[in-house]
Amino acid sequence: MNTSTFVNRIINQSISVYFFFVKLFLWNPFINKTFNPAREQKIVLKSILKNNKDTIIGKKYGFSFIDSYEDFINSVPVHNYEMLRPYIEKQELTKEYYLTSKNPLAYAQTSGTTNKPKFIPIFDTTVSNYKNSQRISSFVQQQQISSLFNGRILAIAGPAIEGELNTGTPYGSLSGMVYKEITKLIRSKYVLPYELFDIDDYEERYLLIAVLSIAMKNISTLAAVNPSTILKISEVINERIYDLIEILETGNINSSFELSDSGQKILKKYFKKDNARAVELMTISVRDKKIKLKHIWPELKAVITWKDGNCGFLIPSLIKELSEQTKIIEMGYISSEFRGTIVVDPLKGEAIPVINENFYEFVEKNDWEYGKKNFQTIDQIEVGKQYYILITTPYGLYRYFINDIIEVTGEFNNTPTIRFVQKGKGVTNITGEKVYEEHVIKALKKIKEKNDVNFDFFIFLANPLDLKYELYLECEPIYDFDISKEVDREIKINNIEYKYKRESGRLNPIEIIYLNRGTGEEYKKSCIKHGQRETQFKFIHLMQKDECSFNFNNYSRTLGKINDNQIINC
Repeated sequence: MNTSTFVNRIINQSISVYFFFVKLFLWNPFINKTFNPAREQKIVLKSILKNNKDTIIGKKYGFSFIDSYEDFINSVPVHNYEMLRPYIEKQELTKEYYLTSKNPLAYAQTSGTTNKPKFIPIFDTTVSNYKNSQRISSFVQQQQISSLFNGRILAIAGPAIEGELNTGTPYGSLSGMVYKEITKLIRSKYVLPYELFDIDDYEERYLLIAVLSIAMKNISTLAAVNPSTILKISEVINERIYDLIEILETGNINSSFELSDSGQKILKKYFKKDNARAVELMTISVRDKKIKLKHIWPELKAVITWKDGNCGFLIPSLIKELSEQTKIIEMGYISSEFRGTIVVDPLKGEAIPVINENFYEFVEKNDWEYGKKNFQTIDQIEVGKQYYILITTPYGLYRYFINDIIEVTGEFNNTPTIRFVQKGKGVTNITGEKVYEEHVIKALKKIKEKNDVNFDFFIFLANPLDLKYELYLECEPIYDFDISKEVDREIKINNIEYKYKRESGRLNPIEIIYLNRGTGEEYKKSCIKHGQRETQFKFIHLMQKDECSFNFNNYSRTLGKINDNQIINC
């Protein structure tokens, strides 16, 4: 047994001991609460209100006098971010307790409904609770998937600090903050150093990820919030494979890499040449026209990512990259504002709300959209139904409407399991048909699987002027079947109102526009440039045409490329 093998065995044994304590002190207490979620939610709500009763908002809504859920909904209105923004900004500026009884140590930045970004307060307890949730999730994954963490871990995060407010308080990514504080034991398994995520340039960051990860054959776990990130890594590896093989063989950074000083320092510090690995990858590249992740990392046990919502559209493409033995695990319902769920059964994808941290409210989807605010608590929601979710957190979000739709999928002990379905924004309506993003994703996903066609990016725009939907596809023109009719038929199956409008002639047939290769990536980069977070980026696949100022027609196969100064609205 060589030294590295011996050291790895000791580390793996230490991790087993670590997970024993996670089970004892985190998992078991959390699971005990799932037998009576209503009681736990009452405790959580009472604690949040008590801790913040002396704040400006607490006094305004009488937190001290709220004794029941009925009192709560009668005293505290539903909030969106713009309603809370003044409290957040005034507390940050004056350090008076407008929203919370402590001042934030940082903020998570995310895009909002206005041109101004949202800044979500982060406290030391925020980071601590997030870390504990991650530990529980990792414990469950390790229990169900043998030797999941026996190899190296390739995990992607955002930068912990992206900038500072005028007051000097930093803002950035919660995932980056947690990544920086990983214990030494677990950190020894990670492929990527934290400082890589501080690289500003989008393309350079992916190139560094490709260099450092391709050098490791024994990666057993891959974790990235969005599957598009994983597919991007594969794309970069395939595009730069011979440059990557050369640096593995020689250890020298050639001029084609064009790395910043920071990027060069990272490679010099963490990269080691490996001639045997270079030969192995050259053999694979000669054998296979496209190098897949299963060839690069044959020991990969699981990919942990978002599978629900519009991210599900990319899962078939991800599956093609992996061996049958590699599991794709749902990461859970996570947003910049709060952590919505913890996955308690990775193989079945069952996830339960974080009932010991946040207070949850729900309104049935149709009720909310028709103006009926029939609020329900966690013990009242029903399997098979979809709900808009409202959240009250210890960190200053009170009855916060995030415009997310979830579905109740089952029950774990006595606690409902839920999954994220889509953003409420992903709804269009031309003549009363109310097409949801989920309808379109299901239709395109089924067509991909049925006809074995590949289009990783699409956007479906409602054009009320011409009474039709326009489907923009990034792929070669399809001649084997009429994709317009196929999409039309699939949406009709899932949406009876759409069916009625189409058959009555009130909606015209779907128009197909084929896009040049790379359009989706250009759109994503433009969205990031104009404020969306790269690590938490989600394509919105459905919107009104007049809401989208990115001119996809300028990327169509007949018209060339978009002007670099084009302003978009994501």
